[in-house]
Amino acid sequence: MDTQTAATKKRSLGQAIWANTDNLTKWIQVIALVFAAIWTFFTFRATEAPSLRTPAGVGASLTVSWHGNPQPPYCWVQASFSISDDGANSLEVGSTRVRVWRFPIGSQTQGNTMVDFAKLESSTSPIADFRPDTVLNGHYGPKTKVHATFPWIFYGAPSSDLLFTQIDVLDKSNRPLGTASAWNNGICG
Repeated sequence: MDTQTAATKKRSLGQAIWANTDNLTKWIQVIALVFAAIWTFFTFRATEAPSLRTPAGVGASLTVSWHGNPQPPYCWVQASFSISDDGANSLEVGSTRVRVWRFPIGSQTQGNTMVDFAKLESSTSPIADFRPDTVLNGHYGPKTKVHATFPWIFYGAPSSDLLFTQIDVLDKSNRPLGTASAWNNGICG
């Protein structure tokens, strides 16, 4: 039997079923198919679709080490960042932006003060602001993690200043994938 004959038989079978079914039954079947499609779409969106997203995990830490005499006083500051693909699909990191701020802490001895990093960030220029081209940028397979560390040396006497660092991670279209920040109170102190 050739394919044209098989297609003709299938078409005639479908036409025979359609012709021998009453109109009410036809419309009930069409409505049932529409509801089944809607149910499938919403079930997929609620259960399977979230696992197909590619969430990026972004982490930060900040360490300070003071080195005094016999050398000139200085401190070594390291900002370490990590990016991981926590999803089931791979992701692409297009760029990263690292910023560091140094905020003077007042001489208040009692009570408390809330530290509003968003306000401090908008009112104070960073002492470092760069877009490193490092191993953090590029392709991430599922369940992979990459680390990078950036060092600074600060010269001078210890202070109680607050050191704050932040990394912003963007995809190749400059959409944010994640942000992480860390702080240390008492730079070189």
